[in-house]
Amino acid sequence: ETKEKMGVAPEQVRDLLALMGDSSDNVPGVPSVGPKTAAQLLIDYGTLEGVYENIEKIKKKGLHDKLVEHKEAAPVPGELKRVLLVEDDVETVEYMSLILQSQYEIDVADNRNDAMRLLSKRVPDLVLMDISLQGDTHGLDVVREIRSTPAFANIPVIAVTAHAFPADESACYDAGCDAYLPKPVSRMHLFETITRVLRGESHSRMKAD
Repeated sequence: ETKEKMGVAPEQVRDLLALMGDSSDNVPGVPSVGPKTAAQLLIDYGTLEGVYENIEKIKKKGLHDKLVEHKEAAPVPGELKRVLLVEDDVETVEYMSLILQSQYEIDVADNRNDAMRLLSKRVPDLVLMDISLQGDTHGLDVVREIRSTPAFANIPVIAVTAHAFPADESACYDAGCDAYLPKPVSRMHLFETITRVLRGESHSRMKAD
């Protein structure tokens, strides 16, 4: 679904948004690079880093010059904390990626298999987990799998879900989530919760204490 609507795979969404930018969220991007151009660059070179590694292969002069001139507006990933966003709603992926990308490295998965693959490939500092995912696997089952896998067991997980009843919140904590955010979630609340959880101030740890 993500590829059909945005033209790239879920794990490429962050780089797509970095190239395109978003003025409403103070993400500058590269001027004149729209969604189609950004998607084609990522199809050709895989990642934002790949685009700049192959910059001399981009023959369209105007595009080449804009990418070089505005490289800082679409920064290649550095030493930021890494967040794995497990979410199958395209609009939510776009919203979350836009507001998080200036502070965190973002990987995106929209189903259980991609989430576990990305966890194995690049262990994140934190997971944002939707509860309703593509495929047969419930988001809380993925949380339980993370908790039962020694290599991932201590990764903080924040549930971000439209399931907003008290029983849903309890189910998230019972599955092993460190915090719970009902949708829609504000930018400020999201950042505050991520910061708190990364500091070790989570529901599960406070409960254990």
